[in-house]
Amino acid sequence: MTATDDGSVAASWARIESWLDAHAPGTRATLNPPADLTALDTVEAAIGRRLPPDVAASLRCHDGVGLDEHTKGWFMLLDGYIPLSAAGIVDQWRMLGESLSRLGDDMVGHWWHPLWLPVGLHNTGDTLFVDQRPGTGHDAVGDLLTHDSAEVGTWGSFALLLEQTASALESGAEIYGNKATVHQEGFVFWQ
Repeated sequence: MTATDDGSVAASWARIESWLDAHAPGTRATLNPPADLTALDTVEAAIGRRLPPDVAASLRCHDGVGLDEHTKGWFMLLDGYIPLSAAGIVDQWRMLGESLSRLGDDMVGHWWHPLWLPVGLHNTGDTLFVDQRPGTGHDAVGDLLTHDSAEVGTWGSFALLLEQTASALESGAEIYGNKATVHQEGFVFWQ
């Protein structure tokens, strides 16, 4: 990874944090502190490969979002995906792999693939993932529509998704059909 890759992710998070501090402090409070190196090593050991550099850089900024039944106004990326913590990535990767093994080989790459890395969850149960298969789509971000199939290539990279999330927040513009709205309690939602 180059310093620029790591720097672009950190810069996007700094923009997101700054906007949240000014407009949605309740949502800002849901962001976890950075993951430590042990947590990143644990993910890599579990999945059997290195994390994509932009995902690792993001986890070093924020280890996902604090998810529990009492949290309100979770931070969400574009399309309403809640960023997973390092432990959440492992849990979701294992669960989807177990489900895939029950579904059979004809669902590999259609519904889920072992080289897809889950990085976010939607309240519908859908999963945001980074494609780690070799080839032209490597590092592209896709959506697993839990009750349907996967769509690969929604964004070119996780770093690009973070940058576009920051831009959508700052500009107030609609990006990919998503527009940020701030609730009076200091929480931001995508509409």
